[in-house]
Amino acid sequence: MFAVKVTPEAKEVIERAFESFDLPSPGIMISRQGARADVLRTATGEARWAVERLHPWRYTVSSMSAIPDKDIVMVEGIPFWLAIIPRPEESGIVISVRNGELYIDALPA
Repeated sequence: MFAVKVTPEAKEVIERAFESFDLPSPGIMISRQGARADVLRTATGEARWAVERLHPWRYTVSSMSAIPDKDIVMVEGIPFWLAIIPRPEESGIVISVRNGELYIDALPA
C-alpha cells in the first residue's frame, strides 16, 4: 500500500493554504513531475538540448468535489488525491516543510 505521511509543520501549512483558497472541499493532489527540456540553436545551427531534472513529486491545492470518494485518501484529516500509479519500488511519500514551503520526499522502501 502506498503510504502518505504528513509532518505536523506540513499539516499547519496545508490548513493555512485551505483557508486562503475559496474552494469547495479543498484537498491536495499529488502528481509526478517529469524532466523539462528546451532546445536551443548554436551559432552554427546545431541543436543543443538543455534538460532540467525536476523534483519527482509535486502537489496542487485543489477542490476534491469532482473526485470520487473511493479515490481520496484521508491523512491527518486532510484529503489527498494520488494522481499517480505507484511504482513497485515506491512505498510512499512524506510531506514536510523546507524553507516555509511544502516539500515531498519518497519514503524509504
